[in-house]
Formats: sequence, structure tokens, C-alpha cells
Amino acid sequence: MPRGLAEILVVIGLLAAGAWGDQLDPGDPTRIADPDTPRAASDAWEPLFNETAPPEARQQAASRLAEAILDSAAEQNIDLTAAADRALGGGSPGAASLLLAELARAPGLPAWLDVPLSSNLYATGATPGVTNALARTRTRRAAAVLIEAAVADPNPTLFAALRTLAGVEPTRDASAHEWSEWLASMPEDPAAWYRALTASLADSVRLAEGRADERSTRAAELARRLHLALAPSERPAFIAELIRDPDAQLSAIGTGLAMRSASEVDPAPLADAAVELLGRSDPDARMRAAQLLDRLALDASAPAVLDALAWESDPRAAEALLTAASRWPDSRVVTPALRWIEVQSVRPAAARVLWSLERVGLLPREDVDRALAPLRAAAATSLSPSGVRLLAQLAPDQHARLSTLLASQDARVRLNAAEALADFPTFVDDLLDAASVSPDVCPAAARATREHGPTAERYQRLRAMATDAPDWASQLAQVAARLPDRDILMLVRDTEPLDERERLLAALADPARTAPPSPERTEGLVMLAEVRLTLRRPDGAIEALDLLNTVALAPTQTTRTTVARLDALIRLGRLDDASALGASVDQWLTAMEHAASAGVDLGPAMERLRASDLSDAETARLNALQPTTPPGGG
Repeated sequence: MPRGLAEILVVIGLLAAGAWGDQLDPGDPTRIADPDTPRAASDAWEPLFNETAPPEARQQAASRLAEAILDSAAEQNIDLTAAADRALGGGSPGAASLLLAELARAPGLPAWLDVPLSSNLYATGATPGVTNALARTRTRRAAAVLIEAAVADPNPTLFAALRTLAGVEPTRDASAHEWSEWLASMPEDPAAWYRALTASLADSVRLAEGRADERSTRAAELARRLHLALAPSERPAFIAELIRDPDAQLSAIGTGLAMRSASEVDPAPLADAAVELLGRSDPDARMRAAQLLDRLALDASAPAVLDALAWESDPRAAEALLTAASRWPDSRVVTPALRWIEVQSVRPAAARVLWSLERVGLLPREDVDRALAPLRAAAATSLSPSGVRLLAQLAPDQHARLSTLLASQDARVRLNAAEALADFPTFVDDLLDAASVSPDVCPAAARATREHGPTAERYQRLRAMATDAPDWASQLAQVAARLPDRDILMLVRDTEPLDERERLLAALADPARTAPPSPERTEGLVMLAEVRLTLRRPDGAIEALDLLNTVALAPTQTTRTTVARLDALIRLGRLDDASALGASVDQWLTAMEHAASAGVDLGPAMERLRASDLSDAETARLNALQPTTPPGGG
């Protein structure tokens, strides 16, 4: 047994520290899920309890229930507890064995599961499946239940479960009485309980040779319990100790925990430990260290990454170092990047760092040919997005070749190329052509159009795309926001759907537009107010009209804005503000006629207008606005 393994197990037992983040692979011994989001979709596991369901359906339901239990971490969930109790209680034949078989795949079980397991221990006859599952909750309550059962029935299955729970392999089998004394000697505080268990496990490791994988799994599972019991502020030191451990498995557990906790804990101790790991002779350790430093993204780590990259000889470690180095473009990375771009497996990472250098002007012109040579020689379909960007930027003769990637039958190739080529104005029309055939290219085509050449014609092409891309309407609105005022006005006049007209015109309300407004923008804002009134959005209409307060309007526009503002204020019941406009009776009547079409109660406005000196024609218009009483109505 490696000496470092035993030492780190003692460290786990002594450090008051927790572990890691959430949403990990259910098969990972370091796994812990978000307790606030248990997947309690009870309908998904209901077939488990249906004796007439096909065996395959019951098996799948058991798998889903087990996955939900494992995802639940330390938090007890009513639905899960009820489902587990129902399965383990024998109410549906076969359910217990199916569920226990699925749970047996996990190295540890949530602490709350000890309740349904304990309550059904005797109902199932203390079978190995139940006793072993109970032991793997590794709670004090589980130990007490197993010991009580062993006192009543010295069953070897129970003693095996107790050894699993305690993580010990004594030279002789302990009696139920000795196990009772052991439990009495153990602390009751949860954190102290898990520390004591870990210390016992360390002692057992010293007595048993081999089985390092199992011991590391147990160590990780107990560390998970410390995470649930101890303060988050103490976790970085614990994880850093794991990263530094000379045992490769435990060090890998440490880097895994650090990757998952990077956004939740102080990253500095983790980065310091990772920098030390870069000096290991094990290339896997160096690779993990580089990946962690990339994840932590601390500027203080950049010199260590660049230094390590200068002498790295392992392709996998070099790939991780190059990826991290792309965060910190520096002239020192040019030489190793040019060396590694010739290695096919490392080429994407090398291209990425070279692209980061090119973007900030640090790629020497004399090195461009050397950087591009492997990319020119490579199959076009094997190019990474950064490789595509390098060729698009530095090799105009490759543009036709790159454009063919947009028609690739391989979706991965097509989308990688689209995302990369959207950075360059040269490829806007190529992307639009590709998007008309392959809808998954539409988002990249919209981005390229927005950033490099928004025109009415290109917008119309995008609008005609048949795509179910998420937020497509929002992406179109972003393109419209970049269109010239004249193009927007032209498009609106050819657009029938009111909501689409409103989205186009709303682009003209952007304060970043020309000031003072162009004639096209002025007309567009008047139209925007009118469209919003038609859509029954009086507040939005007033927002558009307020943008014209300081703008010189043509006489017809003045009349339209006055009527639109009156209409909006009447709809909002702000009659005092409406009266303050000093509008003519004709404008009042026109605004009220518009508001009537929206079903607005005009009674108060009509009373106010009756106080004016109205002509016969105006009175007739006003009377026409009065609601009629239906025949036979009251």
C-alpha cells in the first residue's frame, strides 16, 4: 500500500474540512449533488411498483429512482423517502431487489437513506443487499441499528456490514458486545464521527496490503460527508492537501474536487497546490494541474504555466498547458506553440494559443508561415475553430476552402466552421447561404450579419429562415438594431405582422442612435408609437413619443404625435395630462375614436369634451362614440 495513501487518510480524519461542488457523475466516488434540486419525478419510477409492468420498464424505473436518491445528497426529500420506503418495504414483489441492485453500484449512499433502510431491515430478513446498503450510509444511526440487530441475531451478514461501515478489517471477528463498546467510544457529533471513521480506515489501511482503489473510494466518500458537516471556509486547505498528496489516486481526487469547487471557495490555495503539481514527473498529474489552473484562471498562475510549457514533453500535458496559456497571451509561448502545432493531437490547443497571440498582435510575422503550414496540410474537416480562424485571418487563399466546411454533412464540422467564420466580414454571405440549407447555422449567420454588414436585404434573408433556434426573434431584433435608419423604415413598410413591425421600429428607440434623429428615425418613432397603440401598449407609445420632445417635426407629424399621445393618455385614464396638451377638439375626437377601437371606457373623456364649445358636426362625432343599449337591454 502506498505510504501516501495512509497518510492522506489520516489527514482527512484530522482536517476540519469539507469537499466539493455538485452535479457530478453518479459513478464518481467524489460525487455530490445539489440538495436544493432533488429529482423527485415520481411518475418516472412508478413502473417499479407495478408487478404487471414489463421487466425492462421496472428495471429502468429502479435505475431512475436510484439515480434520484444518489442525486439527493444529504437532503431528505418527501417523495424520495416515500418511494424508497415503498420499494424496500416489500409492498411490491421484486422492487427491493431491483432498487438495491442499482444502489449497489454506488460507493456510498445518502445519509438520509438510513431511515427507510433501517425500518425495513427486519422486513427483508437482514439480507446482504439491505445490510450492505445500510452500512454504506455510514451514519451513526445505521451503526446502532446494525449492532442492535447483531445482538439479537449474530448473523455474519450483519458483522460484514459493520466492517464495511467502519472501514476496518480486524484480525479477528468482533462480537456484538465489542461492536457495542466501539460505538459507545465513538463521538456523536457528525463531523467528529466522520473524522473518527476516517482515522479507523487509515489504521485498517496500514494492516491490509493492496486494494488501493477501494480505500481511495472510501476516503473520498468519507470526505464527502465532511463536506456536508463542516464549514465551507475550511474546504480549500483540505482540497489543497489532497492535490499535493504523493498518491496519484488521491491527488486526482483532489484536483477533481478543486475543479468542481472552483467557483465556491477561495481559489488561491488550490492554485498554489496545482502549481506544485506541475513539477511532478507524472504527466497525468501535470495535465490535471494545468486543467485546474485554467479553470481557476488566476493571473498569478500565468508564469508557472508558461515556464512548465517551455519544457513539457508529454502531448496530453502540453495540450492542457497550451489551453491554459491561451488565457495569458505572452511572447514566450510562441516557440512551444509552433512546436506543438505540428503534433496532430495537440494541434487544436496550439492553434488556440496562436490565435490568442494573433488577436493581440504578438504572433511575429516571420512565424506566420510556420504556424500555418500544418493547418494548410491538414484535412479541412479536421481543423479546430481556432485553426479556421488563423487561416481566415492570415491566409486569404484558403477562404474558398474554408467556405466549403459550411456545407459539410458533419454537423460538428459545419457548426465549428460557422462559429469561427462568423468573426470575419468576408464570410457573411457564405454563412447566409449555408443557413438557408442548414438551419443550425442560423445563429452564426445572424451574428455575422449583425457585426459585419447589416442591410435590409440580409435581414430579409434571415427573417425567411426556417429555424427553431432558441431566441430567434431576439437574434433578429439584435440584427435590426444595427440596421441603418433608412433600411428599418423600408423593411417596416413591407412587413405585415404588427409584432414584427414593432420589433423593427423599436431599434430606432435606442438612445445610441443618431442625435439629433435623422428624418427616417423621426418618422419611425412616430410609427412606433402608433403601432404600440394598435398593440394596446399605451405606456410603450408614450416612451417612443418622449424621444421626440426636442425634435422639430413636420406639421403632419406634429398632428400624429399629438393624437397618439392623447390616445395613450385617455387609455391610461390620465385626463388631466391629456387636457394639458392643449389639443384641438378634432384631435380629441380622433384620439377617442382610436381608443374606442381598443374597447376603452370613454365616459370620463366624453364628459370632459362636452364642456367644450362643439359644432354640430363635432357633437355628432362625439355622440357616435356613446355605447348603444342592445335591444331589450336595461
